[in-house]
Amino acid sequence: MRLHIFFSFLLLLAHAAHTSAASPMVDGSYRYNVALKEDGTVWVWGYNYELGAGDGMLGDGGNTFSTQAPIQVLEDHDHDDATPAIPMAQVIKISAAYSHALVLKSDGSVWAWGSNSSGICGQGTVGGAYSPAVRVRGVGGNGSLTDIIDIAAGTGHNLALASDGRVLAWGSNQFGELGPGLPLLPPYSHSFPAYVKAAGAAADITGIVAIEAGHHVSFAIDESGTLLSWGTNTKGALGRGTLNLGPFPDPSPVVDESNNPIRGITTVATPGYGLQYASALDSEGRTWIWGENYVQQEDLYAATQSATGSSSNYKALVAGYNAPCGVNADGTAEIWQSESINDNLLRADMSDRSSPVIHGVMAISCSMADLFVKESGVLYSLAHRHSANATVLGHTDLCGWDKALPVLDETGEPFRLFEGVADSGPESTCSSATSNNGTSGSSSASGGAGGIDSFWLFASFALLIWRRSTTRL
Repeated sequence: MRLHIFFSFLLLLAHAAHTSAASPMVDGSYRYNVALKEDGTVWVWGYNYELGAGDGMLGDGGNTFSTQAPIQVLEDHDHDDATPAIPMAQVIKISAAYSHALVLKSDGSVWAWGSNSSGICGQGTVGGAYSPAVRVRGVGGNGSLTDIIDIAAGTGHNLALASDGRVLAWGSNQFGELGPGLPLLPPYSHSFPAYVKAAGAAADITGIVAIEAGHHVSFAIDESGTLLSWGTNTKGALGRGTLNLGPFPDPSPVVDESNNPIRGITTVATPGYGLQYASALDSEGRTWIWGENYVQQEDLYAATQSATGSSSNYKALVAGYNAPCGVNADGTAEIWQSESINDNLLRADMSDRSSPVIHGVMAISCSMADLFVKESGVLYSLAHRHSANATVLGHTDLCGWDKALPVLDETGEPFRLFEGVADSGPESTCSSATSNNGTSGSSSASGGAGGIDSFWLFASFALLIWRRSTTRL
């Protein structure tokens, strides 16, 4: 669903230097997408709601129903309604979840916008929504959260990694995703950050170098490369090697099929919404995966090595709605998938491909729309595996099922996150014969901002059942 841990070292450097320089990145969710430009500004497009009208997922402070062209996220500085909102800047990390998003600034502050269900915006309140973005309060509501070097937004909770190696959490604790020592009782909401405790709740968890949050699950990598998990074990999402659903609030190691903790983990990824699974990379370049395996109906309750794709070459691994995607060291991108509407986690392979999928990729997100930041700085999208319409894709060319096309700005020009090398554009464009939405002639299609054409949805579902992917750019 998102870009995660492989940026951690860059984040540490950026935090130490207190600079506004940012590594361009994208993070997609179910109904909206977020992009971080090199200049530290944050942009969003898609729908402004999920649970109901006005969830504020666009972060612009307005009541816009949707936008196809990226717009800039605003911030409500100092929580003062009398002070005009200003464009958000100096951001170095973004994290988008189901109906809210977090950003990390170079000064170590954390900001949130969108739905405030379970208090996930960290304001001491529960319910409603925040838009523009607001600064997350400190522990117990004292001041604001500071000295943070990484963030992770989950479905109903958030994690933040402090510079001293401790982890903070806030939001829903219905399944123990905030860690031990907090009550597992209704309303389950904790609207201020609190330090995550180690097993037994005797002391704070320490020595953490990377974090990840998902669908009621939390992960942390410690200095030894051990991967810890806590929260719900639905579909084996925690990788504990047990069928027990939990909840499991105590951080404990993810284990392999022999019940041994997996070691040397450098990256962990789990979707902020969608299926209950997770994947990880280790220092030897191996890919591990566990959790919900919808197609085979054989959930993986322990971490299993996967031979999918060119895992030994991955420099980034991202969790999408129902399967991961990755970027190889040579800048080619791979999207794990199968022939079914839901991707097979372990047995999905690239055997039907004659060459890698996308070339020249610097950053990737695989969600409702698959997003790719290329060396040119241009952001591309495709509706490769899901029923994404033009609003989520960021362009009107809905024959992009197997062709990545540029996201367009409000002037109709390709949207850039930075000025890079000359952009060669897509190697192939939509056919003038029949596009995937069933219309003849040019590739313009229905389903623009404001809704999804019902015929397009039907056609999309049918295509997903049988189509084998040969995507290229």
